[in-house]
Amino acid sequence: MIFKRVTAAVAFSGLPRFLKRVGLVFSLLLMGQGIVACVGLDLVKDKRPYLQEFSPAPYGVVCSVAVLPFSSKTGYNQAGRLFYRIFMGQLVQAGSWQVTLEGDIRKIYRQMHLAPWVKPTPEQIKIIASRLGVERVIGGEILSMEEKVRGKAVEPKVEVRVCIYDGSTGKLLVATIHRREGEEYRKMLHFGLVNSITGLSKIVVQEILTLWEKKGLVPCLDVL
Repeated sequence: MIFKRVTAAVAFSGLPRFLKRVGLVFSLLLMGQGIVACVGLDLVKDKRPYLQEFSPAPYGVVCSVAVLPFSSKTGYNQAGRLFYRIFMGQLVQAGSWQVTLEGDIRKIYRQMHLAPWVKPTPEQIKIIASRLGVERVIGGEILSMEEKVRGKAVEPKVEVRVCIYDGSTGKLLVATIHRREGEEYRKMLHFGLVNSITGLSKIVVQEILTLWEKKGLVPCLDVL
């Protein structure tokens, strides 16, 4: 199996207590019906990344991960493919996980007759992880992606949900939701207006990876 080395740290954190309880109730109801989904964070309206733990992570350092195609709930053309490529690229730049190549992911999807825009079931995630020899699987969906033209300016907006699954069971471990608008960087962060979907998506991915890193999984390279 061919891997690229990538850095990131998967974290397990919670929302403010009352929001965490609301999300937990929804997730428990879904799991009680045999449904495992990346849900429970839509109530959070703050635009910084929020992370919620759904299942305890198995003990041990995680070194290998597969990133699955992102599904899309938007009308933006190729939203899932665009964000997937950016996410993979940022992981490669970051540093210490072993990440399965995109070509190997596509091959597994063809073998299993899976459409890239459909979220795999827990059992399918378990099979994918087993065939690829990875410990974690990352997937998610694009909740919103659009570009609004206001005069001479283009104002992009991106909202995503990114999930981490245990490869050995297919269970959802962590869900992170993040939303950004390009104009925020002029009004709040004073970096100037971000005026493209690609540029804003890179920032969204970087902020998600930074959150994971702060929350604490030891990078794989530190223990090899």
